[in-house]
Amino acid sequence: MRRVRARRKIDHGRGFSLVELLVVIATIAVLIAILLPSLNKARSAARSLQCQSNLRQIGVALAMYVNGSKGYLPAGFDNRDPKNLFNWTSLLVGIMDHNASPTQDLTNASQVNEGNTGGFRKVFICPELGGVLSDFDRMDIGVSHYLGHPRLLPIVWNATQQYDPYWSSASPPVTVSMSCYKVVRCKRTTDIIMAFDGSMTIPGAGAVNTNGSGSTAYFRPLFGIPVGDGIDANAFTFSQLHLIADFTRFTTKRMNTPVNMSSSNINQDVVANGRTFRFRHGRDDKMNALFVDGHVGTFTTSAKNLSPSASPFPNGGDLQNQNILLDQP
Repeated sequence: MRRVRARRKIDHGRGFSLVELLVVIATIAVLIAILLPSLNKARSAARSLQCQSNLRQIGVALAMYVNGSKGYLPAGFDNRDPKNLFNWTSLLVGIMDHNASPTQDLTNASQVNEGNTGGFRKVFICPELGGVLSDFDRMDIGVSHYLGHPRLLPIVWNATQQYDPYWSSASPPVTVSMSCYKVVRCKRTTDIIMAFDGSMTIPGAGAVNTNGSGSTAYFRPLFGIPVGDGIDANAFTFSQLHLIADFTRFTTKRMNTPVNMSSSNINQDVVANGRTFRFRHGRDDKMNALFVDGHVGTFTTSAKNLSPSASPFPNGGDLQNQNILLDQP
């Protein structure tokens, strides 16, 4: 009798049904929705850490400058000699990169844009400000996303052009020039901030504020002056001599009160909010800062604190008067 072999039945398997595919897609979508905020938060934290690293490098360069200048910090902005215009960031770039030129000559039209900022200018660029507007003209010495304390790194004006605005607004007017600050005069080096995330402006394409770099605009301090003289609701531009003359005992100021962030454009990068504190990290509620003793810290506020209706005024949360008011020498 012939043996009949049974044929093996090959089971090719069945495909996914439409319902199963939809379930898988929905599961993936839910996982993305869960993980994406965490990923964005991690990226934001990484940018903040890079910003803090920038400030630490700036602190090292400032310490090198102080050691070579008999204990004095640099001027924040100095135009007393139009042939040698400079600011504190350009001086530090000159320390970091010996091939850089920290000054610009305003008297020679062909030399106005010849201040070579060198490769280390990127240390003054905050990674939180991305995109095309974070680019910059390497010949522009005014580019910095960080601002200096207006007394520690002061604006030193040419007296023939205008008086120092801080003192001339006093009553009676005091017509004296700001001078460079000696570090040993600062008694609370662990409390006072020296450089910090600052508000920027975005000059229009081809505007003079782009320093003749062409048609591309980019983030830059108001008028290219990297000094925070607009902090505490422009207190430095009025008769608040306690901020300038190093006094902390002032009738309208308390050390543990948050700084005043009042502005027509609170915490924004616009001209109306020029040269002041900028909480640009996290959810626009964190600000990094370099302290006088060299350490770097982060201040936190909130959308509620920055609201125009905040009581008694829009404020910097953790950032308080004790972080900006200097001790009497």
